[in-house]
Amino acid sequence: MDPLSALAIATSAAQFLDFGYSIITGTAELYQSSTGLTEQNLNIATLSARVRKLASLVDTAAKRPAISPLVSPHDAQLRQITKDCTAISNQLLEIIDELRLKEKHTVAASIIATIRAKQREPKIRGLHRRLVSGRSELTAILVALVQYDGFPPCFCVTRANPSVDSQ
Repeated sequence: MDPLSALAIATSAAQFLDFGYSIITGTAELYQSSTGLTEQNLNIATLSARVRKLASLVDTAAKRPAISPLVSPHDAQLRQITKDCTAISNQLLEIIDELRLKEKHTVAASIIATIRAKQREPKIRGLHRRLVSGRSELTAILVALVQYDGFPPCFCVTRANPSVDSQ
């Protein structure tokens, strides 16, 4: 057997063992989970829900003229980012809800759920990256609006001291 064929067989065996190990550990984690999700998927679901809530708060505040007259050059970008963050969060939460182990925690159900999770892992990873990026953009624009445009945070009422705006 030539060296390249032996290397290819060894690589395939290592990949198979790695896949098998990840299925076994994922199954064990799901089987013992009280939420029906792996810790990683639970963290992603929590982040998604938080970003969706933040985007909703910003969008709601942006629609109230008493709080934000929306004349900033960042407004269109802010609305688009909140729309994108909400859409990505909804996609992630939908996928993760499909992966949730809803029935009785049996070994067979845990194995099937783990295999489904492995199949959807690249999509979840991609959406998670996009959500983190969107959250960073949203935060950056909010900071810019608060610092440079005199835009009050969406959680507050208008400023009581107008002399602060002139600084």
